[in-house]
Amino acid sequence: MDELIQLAALLKQHNAITNEIARLIGRPAEMGHVGEYLAAKLFAIDLSPSASTKSIDGYFADGSLAQRSVNIKWYGKKDDKRG
Repeated sequence: MDELIQLAALLKQHNAITNEIARLIGRPAEMGHVGEYLAAKLFAIDLSPSASTKSIDGYFADGSLAQRSVNIKWYGKKDDKRG
């Protein structure tokens, strides 16, 4: 029974952290959305208002790539599909 109590406490913490991440980035706290948020901040990308736009996550805001579209992907080591 102690394990269930511990698991419940950890899940409560997990949910609180997930909700805070979602609030911060304005999208669900999933790896892909967090990657898009990071890329937008690091590379001056204006993200599309809808997270469901197919193949386009946003547009570069300035520089030599200004107004060019970008499709952002972030793979964790376990999920790396590139080989």
